[in-house]
Amino acid sequence: MGRLATSVDGSAEAVPAYLCDAVDFIASNLAEPLSVRHVAAALGVSERTLQWAFQRHFGLAIMTFVRQRRLEQANRKLLAADVDAMTVTTVAMDSGFQHLGRFSSAYRQCFGEYPSESLRRARGDGCRSLGSNAPGS
Repeated sequence: MGRLATSVDGSAEAVPAYLCDAVDFIASNLAEPLSVRHVAAALGVSERTLQWAFQRHFGLAIMTFVRQRRLEQANRKLLAADVDAMTVTTVAMDSGFQHLGRFSSAYRQCFGEYPSESLRRARGDGCRSLGSNAPGS
């Protein structure tokens, strides 16, 4: 049996165990190329069953769910970045994004700033910090 959760329509119902397994599998494989077929095969369920469960319980297509998790992971990594070692490219690739332009655009849409801006904020060298040291301040 699965866990009890609130579905998109607000009703409480048991989440199928395979859906919990799918979420765990996705989280463990974010950097890998994932597809609906790949996830379904790994869990031994049909693609259609998996697609239905994601739509029913999360209100999202599987690949939208994957993309959101990848963006969240990238955001966490950028904000906790090792100042000397981390780059936006490294974070994007480690989070499963292969196309840097699409990553940057999706990241900005999700978080309201470009990945490089998040990284600058994590490093503490954003433009805001320059204002206090400007002449005449």
